[in-house]
Amino acid sequence: MRRRITSLLAVLALLCALLPQFALPVRAEDVSGACGDNLTWVLDRDTGELTVSGSGRMANGWYNDGTHQIEDIPWYPYLDEIVTVT
Repeated sequence: MRRRITSLLAVLALLCALLPQFALPVRAEDVSGACGDNLTWVLDRDTGELTVSGSGRMANGWYNDGTHQIEDIPWYPYLDEIVTVT
């Protein structure tokens, strides 16, 4: 009987030691903003999907002469997280 209790306690101690490895993942917070008068963008950081919604011209990052600065695009800080664009 004493041996069973000792074995049970040992098993419980091992299970408790493993629990932190099986913690639930924390959901990354989505980021969003405006990219024109009638345009918005949302990046789902869990799936990597960048969604641009609305209509009209995209304002940020583009200049009248057709050139652009990639650093001026509002989702530039998250480029390495983007997998698909909708």
